[in-house]
Amino acid sequence: MQLSIINILQLLLVFQSLVFMTFLLSQRRGKYISNSLLAIFLFVLAVHMVSNFAFDLNLSWPIPDLTNSYGFLYGPLIFLYIKSLVYKDFQLSLRNALHLLPWLITLSATYFTIIPIQLSGISILISFSTYLVLSFRLIKHFHLIIKNTQSRFDSIALLWMQRFLYGLIFITLVDTIHNLIVVNNLVMENLFYGFLITSLLFFVTSLVFHGLRQPELFQGVSVEDEALVNDAASSYTSSKLAQKEIDSLAELIQSYFNSNQPYRDSDLNIQKLATSMNMNNRTISEVINRYFNQNFSEFVNSYRIQEAISLLKNNDDKTTVLEILYAVGFNSKSSFYTAFKIKTGMTPSEFKKTLQQ
Repeated sequence: MQLSIINILQLLLVFQSLVFMTFLLSQRRGKYISNSLLAIFLFVLAVHMVSNFAFDLNLSWPIPDLTNSYGFLYGPLIFLYIKSLVYKDFQLSLRNALHLLPWLITLSATYFTIIPIQLSGISILISFSTYLVLSFRLIKHFHLIIKNTQSRFDSIALLWMQRFLYGLIFITLVDTIHNLIVVNNLVMENLFYGFLITSLLFFVTSLVFHGLRQPELFQGVSVEDEALVNDAASSYTSSKLAQKEIDSLAELIQSYFNSNQPYRDSDLNIQKLATSMNMNNRTISEVINRYFNQNFSEFVNSYRIQEAISLLKNNDDKTTVLEILYAVGFNSKSSFYTAFKIKTGMTPSEFKKTLQQ
């Protein structure tokens, strides 16, 4: 039996996927459900590659040829993985299991009928593309919830999830091109298939390395956090707060921020603020949105930037910009610079230069 370069790449991908799968399942820190879903994704990929390897070399394979069904697993697993990262109280349920129904139907049909490769490929592409769109929408919704409930936003986590999906889009395009030329040019087919497996090797390495760090980057959002955003989206049509109450509560919140400076806490969120003020978090969210016309993150950051400007004006040049941003409650230089430029139209360094003129 002579192995080609593609066969060697297939075995490398199988070995890599199984090693990383074992490593993920052995982790007890962070989000175990997220790690488990990622491990299942890698297991499916490994079995898929072994099936292709056996088919290429005409080897006997104890598992029936289920190639037509594997593609219906990747999309749901990716979507559920993203969902488990976004929601901190995520649990696997029967409702989530319904996403596997197309795979089960295809799996059953494989035993009784022969599904045309072209029809199967188109169906898988539609299914996978649909789940990619759903995943992007979920990330966008997550971003909206964070802005309305948290003062601290780790853009690294959001950026990683987006890049993760972009990587999947790239691999899908390569696979689609490979499938289109499969009947036309054997040399080009092997070239693209080899490139596809190589891309998967790099993708899996990046996926596991960064995926394990995500629980440390953010804790996700709760169903209650999502409810606050839904209330804001409906313009508080069911609210019982009169305008006089909103005005009074707005003054109370302003007074609390001016005297207690809760914005200096980089981990401040709407629940923590509600507890310290002995108020309902939905009430605080409504007042901030309706009276100040801002979301929670914008409201808190406005106080942080206001104090940062004051510190820069009274700075004796011994205090650095980095020290100031941490003092007022920011946890990263990038988020501080972005918020500062939105407020003043210039960077902190440019602002300091105007003070020296």
